[in-house]
Amino acid sequence: MSAQGGNKPSYIWSVNGTRWYIIQSLAGSKILAQMYGNQFTSTWKIPETQFDAEFTEAKDVLYMDSVLGNQPIAGWSSRLLRSDYAGFALNTRRDSDNTNQDIGFVDSYGFDKAAFNAFIAAGNGFNEIWYDQFNANNAANTTHNQQPQISPSGGSNTRPSCSFDGINNRMPANSVVSNYSGNDNPYSFIALVNLNVSSPANIIISASRNSTFAPQMTEAFIAANEYRSNRRDDLSVNHQLNDNSIVNNKYYIVGSMFKNNVFYHVFNDVITTVTVGDLGNLTLDRFTIGGFIKGGLYSPWIGQIDELLVWSGQCGLDDLQAASLNINQFYAVY
Repeated sequence: MSAQGGNKPSYIWSVNGTRWYIIQSLAGSKILAQMYGNQFTSTWKIPETQFDAEFTEAKDVLYMDSVLGNQPIAGWSSRLLRSDYAGFALNTRRDSDNTNQDIGFVDSYGFDKAAFNAFIAAGNGFNEIWYDQFNANNAANTTHNQQPQISPSGGSNTRPSCSFDGINNRMPANSVVSNYSGNDNPYSFIALVNLNVSSPANIIISASRNSTFAPQMTEAFIAANEYRSNRRDDLSVNHQLNDNSIVNNKYYIVGSMFKNNVFYHVFNDVITTVTVGDLGNLTLDRFTIGGFIKGGLYSPWIGQIDELLVWSGQCGLDDLQAASLNINQFYAVY
């Protein structure tokens, strides 16, 4: 058994490739067992001694908030991430008459595809407001040609996708920066992404100060088919972590965290590190999903960004590992 610490999933690999997960519930009243794979048909139970045992198949993925110790300052997705969230997934604009409607969830976790399809009819739907399920840091864009398109079944594991065109599409969430501006380790994040076409730089997310280009920014992007975490401080020092080959039109879970002069880099279920030394504080005023803002949109993302979590400062390795596992359980990425 490989334990991930605290209230994080532990897992066992069986000889035939089926993966079993065990996790204590957040309240500590249950042990939950999950099976990822289809090799078994019988139900496996934990002895009911000190806990009320509960078995769930992989399709019944735990809510994201139940596997995390440090909760994100923002989380955007078409699935329900937080067990007590009572809002919607997104606000959709249909292009037939440019009217809008909030779309929520069904079956506990999933996106309400029926409501979405009924609303857009024969037209197309676009993401005008991507609701933050943890706080009030909604990502929003009311400019029609800048809104990413929503496909109800176009993502990994036939989940919904949020597609950026690589030209104009972006989703600002500038209220996020109030949680970390001035820190030398402004945020940690993890995302589910799919790059359609490579260009010199495809930016997934960025935090920046609009008046400058090189200093005072941090970003995550893909260039030359490598995932990179990039940070520029007041000394214009460029710190990058470059590894992991990216194949176009394939989903990946990527993320990064800076802690104690080290960059931690998430690529699916692997975390790598690089020591970069002490970094100066950043003063930032904007956070952008799908590109970097300096006047206009720079190095826009072309492809899908279907789920994104952001923490203020350091979230912790346990949380990065648990989040990657949880995303994979729902979207079947690796």
